Amino acid sequence: MKKVFYGKIGGKFYPMVFSLGAKKQLKEIKKVVAPFMEFSKINIEELTEDQKLELLSEMVDYISVTAEILISQGVAYKNRFESTFRTRPNDAVDERGVWCSISAQDIMLILKDDEIEPLNDAIIKCLTSENGSIQTQPNPKTSKKKQT
Repeated sequence: MKKVFYGKIGGKFYPMVFSLGAKKQLKEIKKVVAPFMEFSKINIEELTEDQKLELLSEMVDYISVTAEILISQGVAYKNRFESTFRTRPNDAVDERGVWCSISAQDIMLILKDDEIEPLNDAIIKCLTSENGSIQTQPNPKTSKKKQT
């Protein structure tokens, strides 16, 4: 099971994790995933310039806000549990090797046109990964009947 996915924004790779924290922020995940799935089916090259602008203006909010949430969880995960792992030159880390987060507003500022579809695909993979389904098991201490 893959836990961390990477999205490229402004030439840097940001980690994305679909954690319980992300689920709490995204609440209605099926409603969140649907626009991304629809967007991935559209061949942007076949659209007119006006259609492209309209579609991208609708998607930019979904992409930037969802990416911000997944990235904030990914950064927290990487800094807490994988801080000693090696990084690549284009990873979004500072000079000390600490992973850096990015806001939705900054994503909209620096996301390049050719990064939109790959970021959308990375978000879909992250949201629909096995990590997205929560597995629960009964607590053995509370599920056993008391013996008398």
